[in-house]
Amino acid sequence: NGGLSDARNYGVSKSSGDYIMFVDSDDCVSPSIVSILFNNMVQHEADIACCNYAAFSDEEPVYECCEGILVAENGSKACEIMMTKKTFMITAWASLIKREIVEQNLFPTGRFQEDEATTYKYFYQSRKTVVLDSKLYGYYRNEKGIMKSPENNRKNLSDLLVSLREQLIFFHENKEDNLERIA
Repeated sequence: NGGLSDARNYGVSKSSGDYIMFVDSDDCVSPSIVSILFNNMVQHEADIACCNYAAFSDEEPVYECCEGILVAENGSKACEIMMTKKTFMITAWASLIKREIVEQNLFPTGRFQEDEATTYKYFYQSRKTVVLDSKLYGYYRNEKGIMKSPENNRKNLSDLLVSLREQLIFFHENKEDNLERIA
């Protein structure tokens, strides 16, 4: 009952595989998501493979395999693409990630916007990232969820600002002037 970050961090600590994938409790995935992402990681010698998502609310999502693929040749390029082109989102879900990257960047406890505080570090650390156009992840749009709750709006915004400030500091410390400007 410690929140989403605690649950994810606990899951990471108890897992034993070489790869980690996060699926939020109200979402769902295509039965082939892991094999498709894994095969692309192997084929492109990547540390991360991510896919697009199909949003749904009342009906089951419609998964879709597409030919489109983008390969970011280093972590800096992956962050640049993520932050400028909106090709993939700053989320922990819809990605298969090498375990050691996740273990080195655990989620901050007690905060909303934990994805904003963590996943850019995954992409930055990745030697190569593969992004698929395929919609293999089903994202449930919950109009009554924690992110939509009026009592959480202030904390949500405050935590987002903290995460964005941390991104600026991170890119500054890593001498990534271009990413610092984008962030």
